[in-house]
Amino acid sequence: CAIDNNSIISFDPNVRLPLWNSEDECRKAILEFLPFAHIVKISDEELEFITGFNNIEDAKEVLFNGSVKMVIFTKGKDGAEIYTKDKVVSIEGNVVEVVDTTGAGDSFIGAFLFKLLENEVDLDGIDKLSCDTIRDYLLFANHYAAYSTTKKGAIASYANLEEIQEYIKNR
Repeated sequence: CAIDNNSIISFDPNVRLPLWNSEDECRKAILEFLPFAHIVKISDEELEFITGFNNIEDAKEVLFNGSVKMVIFTKGKDGAEIYTKDKVVSIEGNVVEVVDTTGAGDSFIGAFLFKLLENEVDLDGIDKLSCDTIRDYLLFANHYAAYSTTKKGAIASYANLEEIQEYIKNR
């Protein structure tokens, strides 16, 4: 079990209401699973539905529940923010010619988790990341997600490491 092995548990609610019998059932399930995560990624479009608040400052009280150590708040073209219990890191969005946003959120969290894995950040290390390191990871994830929106499809639009490094270098 991930919990028993001190693995980092990431949770992206990825609200898709047509898949649920009711909005209340969806919200209840999300709030039930939330406390088991260490990292929660939530979009600006999901914030009020999940927390009942329309701004992140008020919503943090709901989101920092149970084991949650980090909240990643994505705002599409307006950038992203990361909150820990004692840090806030914000970045601006990337201006790109958008073809398709399908899979952008998934690409974002995947790229962020890749940076944690690449740098061997473990569960205890999440709280020890510096603001500069968090910003670097956040910028990488944001570039990755922006790149994914410049092509059609979800997985088909994802860059390999060489492609994303080249993309970032040319920005």
